[in-house]
Amino acid sequence: MLFTMLLFFSLGYFIDKKFNTDCVGNYKFINKHTPCFNAQVVGKQEYTSLRSEIYAYIENEKKTNDSVLVSVFFRDLNTGPTFGINENADFIPASLLKLPNVLALFSFNEENPSANVFDRSIMITGDPLENTQEFKPEMKLEKNKEYLVSEIVKYSLAYSDNLADNALRNYLKILSADTDILTQTYRELGIVDANASIEKEIVTPKTYASMFRLLYNSSFLNSENSEKVLSALSQSTFNDGLRQGVPSDIVIAHKFAERILEGNEKQLHDCGIVYYPKNPYLICVMVKGGDFTKMTNIISHISGAVFEEFDSRKIN
Repeated sequence: MLFTMLLFFSLGYFIDKKFNTDCVGNYKFINKHTPCFNAQVVGKQEYTSLRSEIYAYIENEKKTNDSVLVSVFFRDLNTGPTFGINENADFIPASLLKLPNVLALFSFNEENPSANVFDRSIMITGDPLENTQEFKPEMKLEKNKEYLVSEIVKYSLAYSDNLADNALRNYLKILSADTDILTQTYRELGIVDANASIEKEIVTPKTYASMFRLLYNSSFLNSENSEKVLSALSQSTFNDGLRQGVPSDIVIAHKFAERILEGNEKQLHDCGIVYYPKNPYLICVMVKGGDFTKMTNIISHISGAVFEEFDSRKIN
C-alpha cells in the first residue's frame, strides 16, 4: 500500500514537473497559459477607482491643455478585469498599421512555407511619407540598397521606419497578387480597410489592442511567429509614451504612431503589452491634440498610474 502511494506521488510529481516545463517552454513573450502559473500574482478586483482617477486627470488636461480627446483601454491578460475610457473613439492609425502589415506577411508565410518569404532580399526605394515623422526612426534603411525581409520587419516594428513599411506593403502586393492578403488580414483582424485612403482610415483603442491579445495567445499566428513579432515590438526605441511610465527593468512590447493633420491637429498613440512578472497586462492610449510633448506626457502619466495601481495589488 505504501509502495503504491509513493509510486503515485512520484508519478504525479513527474507529470506536474514535465507539464510545467513543457508549458513554459522557451517562450518569453507569448502567453504561457494560466495553468503554468497557478498562484495569483495580483488582486483581480475591478479598476473603478483607477478609472475615475484617470478620467478626472483627462478632464483636467482638457481644460488646461489643447488635447481634445484622450482614449484608454486596459486589460489584465491573466484572466483579469478590463476598463476603458472613450475606448471606442475613432483615431487615424498611421504607423499603428505597420503591425497588421507584418502580421499579413507572417500569415502568408505560414500558409505558404515553401515561399521562404523572410529569406528573400528587397531593394529599398522611396516612400511618400518618409519625411513626415516628428519622432524620427533611431535607425533607417538606406535607399537603393537590398535588405533581407527579416531585417526589414525589425526596422518597421522596432524603429517604425516608413521606408521599411512601404517596402513590406509592396512586397505583399507582389506575393499575393491573386488573393490580396493585406486586405484579407485587415478584415480578419477587424480593423480598417487596407485599401482606404489615409484620410478615411480609422481605428479604436479597443480594436487595436485586440491584436496584441491575439499575439499573446497565439490566436492569429502560431506560437513561434507570435513570439517573433512580440520580440521585435519589445525592441521599440520609442521611449516617450508608455515606456516612461514603467520601470526600465519591465519589458514592454509596443507600437506607437503619430499623425499631423490639417489645422495643426496632431494624434499620438502608444499600445502594447507590459510584461509585469508572471502577469502581463495590455494598455492602449490614443490622444488627439496640438502639441506632441504634451501628448507624450499624457500617455506616460496614464501608463505610470496604471503600473502603480497594478503593482500595488501584488500578492506577497
